[in-house]
Amino acid sequence: MRRGSRPRAQAPIATVAPELQKIGFERGWGDTVGSTLDTMHLLGELLQAGRTPLQPHALAAPARSPVQPCA
Repeated sequence: MRRGSRPRAQAPIATVAPELQKIGFERGWGDTVGSTLDTMHLLGELLQAGRTPLQPHALAAPARSPVQPCA
């Protein structure tokens, strides 16, 4: 993906998966770019509210470890 370009919300997540993996996010956040953004926005809101859906050990994980939502 070119810097500055934005994929459409309906685009398959595969179009941005390599970029997400580079910053530590593994698959499982959504099947389209739009649904993935929605899920990540929800995570941001939960973290700002002081609630986290992540397991406690995930918060103390090394910076380079992948972040995954709990199942």
